[in-house]
Amino acid sequence: MDLQMIRRLAVLLVSGLAAATALAAEPDILPVEQAFALDAKVVARDRVELGWRIADGYYLYRDKIKVRSDTVGVVVGAVETPPGERKTDEFLGDVEIYHGQASAVVPLAVDDGVERVSLAVHIQGCHEREPRICYPPHRTILDLVLPAATAATPAAAFPPGPASAPSAAGLPASIRRAACKVYW
Repeated sequence: MDLQMIRRLAVLLVSGLAAATALAAEPDILPVEQAFALDAKVVARDRVELGWRIADGYYLYRDKIKVRSDTVGVVVGAVETPPGERKTDEFLGDVEIYHGQASAVVPLAVDDGVERVSLAVHIQGCHEREPRICYPPHRTILDLVLPAATAATPAAAFPPGPASAPSAAGLPASIRRAACKVYW
């Protein structure tokens, strides 16, 4: 290998390192699961706590946190979230957001025979530094094991939400039959 070839290779190597350094200096957009890392904890048969670790430079919309379940015998109550930071969003107007971390309490009404619950957790958030982007709504499915039902802990009762319907399994047979009739 001659000296000129070695110089060309050295220039190419230095140029490649400079390009890699420049690319590394550009802010990377994290996958949504890393930008808003979700943890879930079943604290009681009728209560699940959710927590998000929000990456630096990102925020989560408070009113975009939604929880649904299609598990038979489970009704999801109104999700409880603490107040967030007030922000005027250029597209959504006045909103509340979370930086750093966020939490939510999910109350559940659970029939006695239910041992597991599947929760669909919906969120939306944004990257607030250049390049500024907002993620589309994101859904995470959680499959959680519930503690056993005891006689001392009756299921909570909630009015049904728009995406939930209560189970009639705990009702007397005569009422269950009446509740199942559909009149057109």
